[in-house]
Amino acid sequence: MLSLFVRFFLVISAVVLTSIFLAGVLFFGEVNKTVAQSQVSAVKAVHGLLQPQLCESNPDEMPEILASFKVNYGYKIQLVERSFLSTAQQAELNRNGRSITTQLSPFGKRIVSFVYPSRCINLFVTYKPLADISSDALYFVFLLVFLVLGIGVAVFFVAWPMIKHTNTMVRAAHAIAKGDLGREVAEDLPQPLDRLAVSINRATRTITRLITEQELLTSSASHEFRTPITRLFLALDIAKKERNPQQLHAQLCEMERDTEQLEQLVTEFMAYSKFCYQSAELKRSLISPYTLLQEICLRLRPLKPELKISFDCVGDVDFYGEKKSIERALVNLISNGQKYGKSLVWITVTGDENNVYIMVSDDGSAIPKEYREKVLQPFYRMDNTQSSETSGYGLGLAIVNKIASMHAGRLAIKDNDIGGTTVKLTIPR
Repeated sequence: MLSLFVRFFLVISAVVLTSIFLAGVLFFGEVNKTVAQSQVSAVKAVHGLLQPQLCESNPDEMPEILASFKVNYGYKIQLVERSFLSTAQQAELNRNGRSITTQLSPFGKRIVSFVYPSRCINLFVTYKPLADISSDALYFVFLLVFLVLGIGVAVFFVAWPMIKHTNTMVRAAHAIAKGDLGREVAEDLPQPLDRLAVSINRATRTITRLITEQELLTSSASHEFRTPITRLFLALDIAKKERNPQQLHAQLCEMERDTEQLEQLVTEFMAYSKFCYQSAELKRSLISPYTLLQEICLRLRPLKPELKISFDCVGDVDFYGEKKSIERALVNLISNGQKYGKSLVWITVTGDENNVYIMVSDDGSAIPKEYREKVLQPFYRMDNTQSSETSGYGLGLAIVNKIASMHAGRLAIKDNDIGGTTVKLTIPR
């Protein structure tokens, strides 16, 4: 982050300083040109005023005259011999009748010298302006230095909160990566860091929830798997010692039932795991509940012929969803109704502008209110004394609940008018 600040500072400084430098070069160039022309005219005029007085005065009076001109016109004026002049100055005097030279002082200040010949005396007159407003390089350098420092301070105060908050989030991310999932980032930050903090916290909570679910699922699954496996080993041990063909056949049939239960448990467990970790990006398509329920009811009716299954779709109830998972949810709900219903399972589908409501009801026993949230958890059975053959493995409603969450919907359980249970699946359109 510090390197980001340095790059930001350097880029801003380079742009601003380049612009100021180019503008300064152009500005000072024009100023120097204008001032130089005015100085040439001014020195020529002063020299024109000085010449008659030098011609009319004697050598003793000349220093006083030069001093008065210095005070009145702001030039340092000296009388020098030709030998005092440089070769270049002498050549320019011979060529132009005057000489103008420019030098830079050690502090960057420009010094201009004018040399004119005197008509009455065998000397040359040199003029040096006492003040030079045309160029002050040192002043310009100091201006740029203070400007750079000002930009640096401004950029630092602007960038420092972002640097501080970003470093805090980086430390939190490192802690989370090391397993400290209780670590959260403050969300009351300036934009856009607040959205990043919210995303980090949401991701942390999601990871925590998934790990908790995984631990619960693993713990419950180990118990559920252990029961049929133990029965299989026990039946296998008895079968090894059994000499009676009929008893041996009975043991083998028992082993076959345990194997089927184990296979069913594995299938349910894999289905639940799939919906737990399936990507939130669903492959949605238009679903017709009427067509889907027609196919499912036709497939499930033979499993319990004595129980009547009916459905009714009221109005336009088509919606967009992931077809396979919705089909799995409906199969689980209707199968659950078949398992606990006495003589009837009926499905009602309604909808409004925002949602579709699928209600699966049976005429069995109602689920007590204190158990309605618990039965949505994996491997939970209200009566643990029941076998898995009659009560299942407690994954049916848990799978439906996961499918509802995947579709940003919800699952609710309530009583119905005839004393049974109604499970309501709400899916956004």
